[in-house]
Amino acid sequence: METVTVRIEDHLKAQAEDVLARHGVSPTEAVNHLYLYVAQHSRLPFRVRPVSESPEDVYRSLLQQAACGQSAAQPRGWHASRCAGTS
Repeated sequence: METVTVRIEDHLKAQAEDVLARHGVSPTEAVNHLYLYVAQHSRLPFRVRPVSESPEDVYRSLLQQAACGQSAAQPRGWHASRCAGTS
């Protein structure tokens, strides 16, 4: 068995551990479940956004997702060539 060491803000650790305790889950169990999910699905169970991502960046990302076939809506002036993997 390996050990994982992480640095986390004191207040965030305390808040998260309170929530975990209410659910009867230890921090070790929570991290083990996270690693298990990542190993089984080859992805994170949530989207990681840069802290500096502005509301405009979020909106732009949603428009791109919509235009790239992730939704039926296609914003005016948006071209499919902006989708990753298309030309």
